[in-house]
Amino acid sequence: MILKFVLLALLGVIPLITTDIHYGGGDPYYGPIDAQSILENGTILLDDYIESGRIHIGYQLRKTRDGRFYNKYPDGTSILQIPFVAIAHYIFKMDMTERRHNYRFQKIMAGIIFILIFLIFYRISRLYFDERKSLLISFMFIWGTSMVGSNLASLWTHLMLMLLSTLVIYMLLIYEKRATIKPYILGTILFLTFFVRQTGVFLVISVFIYLFLKRDFRVFFKTVLVSFIFFLLYMVYNYLVYKTPFSLYDTWGLRFHNYGLRNLYCLLTSPTRGLFVFNPVLLITAAGVFLYWKEFPKHFRYLLMLWITGIILMVSYFWTAWWGGWAYGPRLLVEIFPGLFVLTLWVLKRNPNLFRYFLLLSIAGLFINFVNSVKNKYAHDINRIVYTLYSPGDYSKIEWFYCSWEANQILASPYTNRVLERRVEMFKDR
Repeated sequence: MILKFVLLALLGVIPLITTDIHYGGGDPYYGPIDAQSILENGTILLDDYIESGRIHIGYQLRKTRDGRFYNKYPDGTSILQIPFVAIAHYIFKMDMTERRHNYRFQKIMAGIIFILIFLIFYRISRLYFDERKSLLISFMFIWGTSMVGSNLASLWTHLMLMLLSTLVIYMLLIYEKRATIKPYILGTILFLTFFVRQTGVFLVISVFIYLFLKRDFRVFFKTVLVSFIFFLLYMVYNYLVYKTPFSLYDTWGLRFHNYGLRNLYCLLTSPTRGLFVFNPVLLITAAGVFLYWKEFPKHFRYLLMLWITGIILMVSYFWTAWWGGWAYGPRLLVEIFPGLFVLTLWVLKRNPNLFRYFLLLSIAGLFINFVNSVKNKYAHDINRIVYTLYSPGDYSKIEWFYCSWEANQILASPYTNRVLERRVEMFKDR
């Protein structure tokens, strides 16, 4: 029990004391401001703050059809922050329009979310292992993978999605074990996964298919009904606020092209975004899936985890912006980690001899995703260097460098970045 509280304290405190925030001024910046605007101005639209000079018009803002400013990123994350922003604003006098308060709030929220994810991971692990082993596996998987990295001290939408996805998966595992589940709660959480980040729709559809194939039609219809009612309310909300039933972000990412096997290679082995490069512990998971694939038909829940992982990888494979913008490691793939965690537990339970290799690889991942992410500022500076190649509608040069070992976040140094800058300058003339 003492060990549990020590690990909880580390998960919560480390984001607050270890690192200067790297990405809080990017996509997540206006989320806390949205929440404060609802509390102060009664609207998620930000015109009052802009007119009073409290915030500037950043790249994250767009205009509604009637000319009012709003944050283009999903409203769900902003709305779920309201209770916490209220406490920070009214009790601790934090103003989210002030950058230092905004960054500090994001760090605190990241710490809280990591604590909650750890608690759910621990409860999932207890379905497979004893208390001490469950604590160790849960802690090392979080800190030894890209679940940290870009997410360590910034309130990205996919950090909230990761929390909700973990909760959904835990509910389904309990359902498999005890044949009981609360469909109204499940339906609500499934809608929230979509509300905080629209890629959550892949989890929603996957769970619907899973429940249907389980032939528990009572649970299936109640879950679908609740999610559908919330979705209708979501469309009404969008129409009232934005004058359209769908927000900009609902369709913003739906731009696909296919570079063949090149994208798959980049997603898995790129030194700036590669899934296996930044998460060596997943080699254990992949090996187990390969060795024991014949057993999957007996374990419906593991087929679900594999399906969710595969569908998100496939969408990322075809997407124009697979690299995920400014990030450390595969930021856009972190939502697959709850499912991968369950698959890892199954592999370790199936073959206990792999546990020592899990520990070794997770320690390597700890240095890659935590130590290097916190201490190596040159790793983050690669984003700035590569993004000098950006031009609207043309991602080819950026993609080339994010797929190249010349842009190496893990081994980044002043020397490697100077070489990269020279290469980037050469590419500008092409």
